[in-house]
Amino acid sequence: MPISGVLLTCNRHQVHQVADAIEQRPFSEVRSAQGAVLVVVTDTPMLDADREEINALGELPGVLLTHVVFTNLEDIAAAEARLSELHKETS
Repeated sequence: MPISGVLLTCNRHQVHQVADAIEQRPFSEVRSAQGAVLVVVTDTPMLDADREEINALGELPGVLLTHVVFTNLEDIAAAEARLSELHKETS
């Protein structure tokens, strides 16, 4: 499960509306607000879903800029390693 840290720069008059919209999304959470910047964490089941979620955040009304500052892929690497092991065992 990829976990990403995202900074969203918002129209200063719409920060609260953007935060409320994010809190309605199942894979995103607002961790803090610093002026017109929201610190958001995404936690999705797959890497493609993470990309889709971040893109959707950037399209919310009031969002001016989206900046991904961190993505943790440890779970994905572990899952891929385990699948590789299983494949070797069945070959």
